[in-house]
Amino acid sequence: MRQSIFVRWPSIAGLVLFFAGATNSAEVTIDQLCANLKQFHKQTITIRGGIADVRKVTSRNRNAYTTAQLKEKCMCALTVFSWGHCDLKGGDSVEVTGIFWEERRVSSQTFFCEIDAKSINKIDGPNLSPIACR
Repeated sequence: MRQSIFVRWPSIAGLVLFFAGATNSAEVTIDQLCANLKQFHKQTITIRGGIADVRKVTSRNRNAYTTAQLKEKCMCALTVFSWGHCDLKGGDSVEVTGIFWEERRVSSQTFFCEIDAKSINKIDGPNLSPIACR
């Protein structure tokens, strides 16, 4: 027996809404993030700030990665992690989208207040330009 489209519509609409919501990220400020670390733990967020303390590293296993501090006017700073060596320098204003970790254990190391960047865009006036990580 065939179902009418009206019976299938709620399940199709639910899937569309689920996947549309799964790709959205919350835009937060560093102040909001620092005040509510647990609320944003393991959530995809988009955050803006100034870059400082850029470190381009190659691990013993030959994995290239970049870390940097993302800061605003407040005293709180957020570590940005990205695979590859990114074209970042201190003083750049950026928008970062990625998964925020209040605390993350990798092997024997523990990292605090870190965003695993999926995209980094340089803010140039009203424009955003992607930053390459190789």
